[in-house]
Amino acid sequence: MYCMRILLFALCLAFSLQSCSEDDITGTQKTCKDIVEHLSSYEHKTLDITGKSAETNGLSFYFKNNKLVLATIATYEESGRTNAQYFFDNEELICVIQDEYVYNRPTYMTEERALKDGDSVWYDDTKTKMTTTRYYFFEGRMVKWINKDNKVIPETNKKYDFQAAILLRDAEKIKKMSSASTN
Repeated sequence: MYCMRILLFALCLAFSLQSCSEDDITGTQKTCKDIVEHLSSYEHKTLDITGKSAETNGLSFYFKNNKLVLATIATYEESGRTNAQYFFDNEELICVIQDEYVYNRPTYMTEERALKDGDSVWYDDTKTKMTTTRYYFFEGRMVKWINKDNKVIPETNKKYDFQAAILLRDAEKIKKMSSASTN
């Protein structure tokens, strides 16, 4: 009985050291911060993908010791833009940060055009609103999703698994593209 308790305790301890709770993202945040702070020391490559998407201007990769640590994607539309950062540690996705900028009017709505159309509101970059969504991953699964309202989305939310699958799929595509950019 005593041996069984020790074995059970050892198994629980091993499992707890190996898993990641939703609240244990400080290590990931530190890794992401470290990557951003050292960007200038990493090898940088850009892949032009404008032909594949009318809005996306390109994909930037950052490598540390020939390993992908960050990929950034900027997507531009008439009504806003999105900047996405995919962070990697040992070739594994650890975090995605998406900054979304929503314009007050489409970019083509200049003051001149608005007044000509009888409109009193035109595109003004100072009225752009930005929101940030963060996704944290551990061992190939999403462990925390913080939405643009800074609220944690629970794993029980029906969109949770779908969103995780999309981001993991996109991360795999990004890794393949980064390999192509180094050849």
